[in-house]
Amino acid sequence: RDGVNFLRQRTVFAGSSAPYQDNFAWYLQDEWRTKNLSLLAGVRVEERSYFASDGSTILEMDPAWYPRAGVAWD
Repeated sequence: RDGVNFLRQRTVFAGSSAPYQDNFAWYLQDEWRTKNLSLLAGVRVEERSYFASDGSTILEMDPAWYPRAGVAWD
């Protein structure tokens, strides 16, 4: 059996890591009604940030704006 014999060595360090995320979200919404018609309009904003266990920032995302709209006829 021809081949190459070699020794593998791996160093492993035990440690603790506790990354976490911080979420911020809010929405503003209003509704208008007549006899048969309902209109809904609003906006939702979300902002997310991710942090390492030592408190340093991994990723900080810009706020995302999501419009909300709805129409219902009865």
